[in-house]
Amino acid sequence: MRSLTFILSLLLIHLLAEARSIHVYPGKGSPILDAVSKAAHGDSVIIHEGIYHEGQTLHIRKSVYLIGDGKAIIDGEKKY
Repeated sequence: MRSLTFILSLLLIHLLAEARSIHVYPGKGSPILDAVSKAAHGDSVIIHEGIYHEGQTLHIRKSVYLIGDGKAIIDGEKKY
């Protein structure tokens, strides 16, 4: 039982060490979609303050964390 716990602990540490943060800033194109596309499972996409006009629907089919830093607005309807 102890060896199973040890192996699971090592696996968890390895997975946490592999996760990375991808920072997104407002700009041309679809910076959030680009960042999510580059992200691997478990990565964090940090969306910095600003208005983001993503040109298409965001379909996220992997386990990533989207974290807003400041007043990050994702304007899918071009209201801002």
